[in-house]
Amino acid sequence: MTLQEKINALLAKIPADQQTAASALMAQYGSKLFEMAQEDAWQNLRRIMAGDLNAVSEMDAKLTDAAWLTNVTANTAAWANVANYNIVRDKLKNEILLKVASIAVAILLALVGL
Repeated sequence: MTLQEKINALLAKIPADQQTAASALMAQYGSKLFEMAQEDAWQNLRRIMAGDLNAVSEMDAKLTDAAWLTNVTANTAAWANVANYNIVRDKLKNEILLKVASIAVAILLALVGL
């Protein structure tokens, strides 16, 4: 993407009544503004990598949308189902082991003659 394409994309996000003034500023400072934006992005990434919870929260608020929340909710429900299945399976395994243990003890007692 060329600088002019980036400028046009940015200007498209600016309200129509402010585009003339913004266009003049972009013509004067265009490349420097994009360098500043890249530096700001790098600063935010460094804060996130350093564990700054405020930076993480800001990023989460900017990146979160309805589609992302729907996806997270669906994944959470799927993992909850898996977790519930594993709990039930463990309980069933324990019940089977208790029944097998009592049968094994009864067989051993019968073999010993008690």
